[in-house]
Amino acid sequence: MSKKLTRTLAGLREALFDELDKLRSGETDYKRAASTAALAKGILDATALQLQYEKAWHEKKIGSKLRNVELTDSGHLIGVENKVA
Repeated sequence: MSKKLTRTLAGLREALFDELDKLRSGETDYKRAASTAALAKGILDATALQLQYEKAWHEKKIGSKLRNVELTDSGHLIGVENKVA
């Protein structure tokens, strides 16, 4: 069973280096390492997008209507004021 990692950039780095070590020692294969790298890229891309969004908000480059929009678990956009608990 895999150990639970902290969901931070430091935790992501640790997981990637652990996977690299496993690949070098033969404990895992290229396919699993490539899958881990693809997941990490997705996390980093989402993080970068979030940082760009927050920067634009703080610089007043986006309006409150966009600020009040969020994604639901199913991926649909809704206004926060229409959010169902």
